[in-house]
Amino acid sequence: MFKQFRGGCEILTKKLARNTGERFYFIMKVKYLIMIVAGLFLFACSENEKTEKELTFLVYMAADNSLSEFATSDINQMELADFDPEKTNVIVQADFLYNAEDPSCRRWQIYPDGLYDEIVSSPVIDQLGEIDSGDWHSLTTFYNWAVAEYPADEYVLSIWSHGNDWYSYPANPNHFCPDFDSSSWFDIPGKDLQQAFQHFKRKPALVIFDACHMQSLEVLSEIISYTSKICGSTDIVPNQGFPYHDVISSLAVESPISNYDILPQIFVDSYRTGGSQNYQGQINQPVNASIINTDVLADTILTNISELVTYSLNNNVDRQKFLTARERCYEFNDLSIDVDLFQFLNFLLENDLETDLYNISSRLAQQIFINRDYYNYPSYFLGNILITFPEEADLDHWINLRDQYYQLDFHILTGWGDFISWLLEADAYCS
Repeated sequence: MFKQFRGGCEILTKKLARNTGERFYFIMKVKYLIMIVAGLFLFACSENEKTEKELTFLVYMAADNSLSEFATSDINQMELADFDPEKTNVIVQADFLYNAEDPSCRRWQIYPDGLYDEIVSSPVIDQLGEIDSGDWHSLTTFYNWAVAEYPADEYVLSIWSHGNDWYSYPANPNHFCPDFDSSSWFDIPGKDLQQAFQHFKRKPALVIFDACHMQSLEVLSEIISYTSKICGSTDIVPNQGFPYHDVISSLAVESPISNYDILPQIFVDSYRTGGSQNYQGQINQPVNASIINTDVLADTILTNISELVTYSLNNNVDRQKFLTARERCYEFNDLSIDVDLFQFLNFLLENDLETDLYNISSRLAQQIFINRDYYNYPSYFLGNILITFPEEADLDHWINLRDQYYQLDFHILTGWGDFISWLLEADAYCS
C-alpha cells in the first residue's frame, strides 16, 4: 500500500514538474514575444518620428505652361547646391505641360549629387498625376504637406512660374502661376494668393517669387501678414530663374535668416557676364532683385503712402508736379503702367514742392530704399519695389483695370486707386 502511494506520488510529482516546466517555458515565450513586439513597435515609432531640421526649402513649380522645359533643369541645378541633408530639407513639387516627357505632377526630395548633367538623380517621393497648379489650393496642399512631413526651425517657400504683377486680363498669357491644361491661374485681386497663405499651417520666414514683375506693393500687400520677408524682381526674370544652387547653398547654414538679405546680390550676380546663369554672356537684359521686411512695409511704408494720398486729395495739390515726375520714370511690364516707387519719389522731390508735401515724400523715399541689387539699368534709382502708376496716355488701361485694383489690399490700406483716379481726372475716383 505504501509502495503504491509512493509510486503515485512520484508519478504526480513528475507530472507537476513537467507541467511547471511547460508553464515556465510558456510564460517565458510569451514574455519574449511581448518584448519582440514592443521592440518592433518602438522601432516603428522611432522610424515614423520626424526629425526637425534647421531649414526646409520648398519650391512650388507651376510649370504646366511655356516654362515647362526649364523646370527639370532647375531641379537638377538644386542638386548642385552645397548643403547637408541632415540639417536641410529641399523639397520640390513640379507640374508639367501636357507635351513633356512625363507631364504628371511629382514631388522630389533633393539630395546634392555634384553632377553637371541634365538628369535628376534625387528620388521621387510622390506621384500626384494631373493637378491644377493654377489653383491656390494646390499650393496650400503642397506647403502644409511638406510642413507636416519635413518639420524645421524655418521654412523658405519659392513660387516658380510666370508672373505679371497683380494684372489679370485675357490678352496676357503670363498670369501668375498659369496652368495651360486647366486654363487657370492665381487671381490676385480675387484673393487667390492671399487665400493660399491664409491656410498655411506655419508661417514661412521667407517667400521667393521666382516669376516676373512680382515685387510690387500691390502683390506684397496681399501677404504681408503671412511671412517675414519677401524676395523678388520688379522686372522680367530670365527663363533660367533664380540660381538655386547658389541660393540653397547660401541659406543652408546654422542661422539662415541672417543670410536672407544677400539673395538680391546672388540673383543679380548670377546674370552678370560670367555669372553662374550667364556664363557665356549671352543674356544682356536688365535684371534686378530686392528683399523687403514685411514689418517695415506694413508699419511705415504703407502708412506714409496713405498719408501722401490723404494730403494730396485734401489740399488741392498741383497735379502737374506728380505727372511731370511720372513721365520721367522707367516703365515696367507689358502695359507700361508700373514704375519704381523710389525713382518716382526722387523725381518728385526735384520739383518745387510745398513744405508738407516735400516732408511726406522725403520721409517715404527714405523708407522705401530697401535691400536690392540691379544690373544694366539707366538709373541707380531702380530695382526696389513696383507701384501701379498709369499716366494720362494710359487712362483706358486704368479704367479697364480699376475695379480689380480696388479689390487689392494695397488700395484698401492706402487709397492709392483714388489717388490715381484723381490724378488722371477719371470719373468717380472715390471708391
